[in-house]
Amino acid sequence: METFAISSQGSHSEAMIGECLDRLQGRLSRIDFGKWSFVPRDADGTSLSIRMDPDWLVIEQALSDGDISCIESSMPRVRALLNPPFPMLSGARAMLSDMGLEVRVRADLPIPHKHEDAAGQLPQWVGRACAELAFLADGEAAAVAHPEAGEAEESAVSLRQEIRDLCDQAGWSAVVRDTSGQVAITLPNREGGHCIALATPHRDGVSIQVELGVIAGKGTSAACRAAAAVLLLRTAGIVRLVRARADSDRQETRAFLEVCLQSPVEVGLVDQALSALACAHQQVGFELEALARDHALANAYLALQGCGERGQ
Repeated sequence: METFAISSQGSHSEAMIGECLDRLQGRLSRIDFGKWSFVPRDADGTSLSIRMDPDWLVIEQALSDGDISCIESSMPRVRALLNPPFPMLSGARAMLSDMGLEVRVRADLPIPHKHEDAAGQLPQWVGRACAELAFLADGEAAAVAHPEAGEAEESAVSLRQEIRDLCDQAGWSAVVRDTSGQVAITLPNREGGHCIALATPHRDGVSIQVELGVIAGKGTSAACRAAAAVLLLRTAGIVRLVRARADSDRQETRAFLEVCLQSPVEVGLVDQALSALACAHQQVGFELEALARDHALANAYLALQGCGERGQ
């Protein structure tokens, strides 16, 4: 069995994080080095796992209804997980990991290097992540504070130029769009092409998304819809920080990849987030388009994933 030596720096970081987690409202238990179990105060006893990995704090929760091996009956739940009603600024997301068919919810939080930064930021970040993960798991949003549009606008305006400047510092081309106030960022795509990601400032952070296109319309088969959903969840489990989203109206469903960052936003994290977004877009963009259009290919993909075939 592979073993790892624990450095004094690692021990220091673990102690620092433990101190920060002790400030949360709920029941915290240390399981092992860099691993904790946490039950929020207002939760129904459901625990979250928290672990260091190694410069990230990973928070995960299993779902009681997370098994999607019977994809037909699971689709209403999957659609809800892919379309939350507000930005998940902690980066909370639904995902499929490994090759299993158990959907989990997860958030990856950067660990501040300075003790004073961790003490000031980490409890707030973890608290928001726990609340947003609980919403994804149970649909309860009472513990998540989301400002009204007018309240958020004042702080968002000051963030727009800051985000553009951070992109410039990290080497990404970005411009502020006068019409929408969003920041348009150029990302590399396959075969030397590029795509545009749009950054939207919020009071407590920023969300950055890139559109994948229409994945379902009136004539889209059930197999194509299910295969696209499974691929989106797989992508969220493979690329750290990236969340898959599917927005639907009466006519069509459009898919997006998104990263969300909580304030204060720093240049290194912006660079990591944009790199992750570009990587995920290059991995999934063309494949998702094919699955959304080809019924036979979608059925074959679902069978390979262990979901079984879907009819028309």
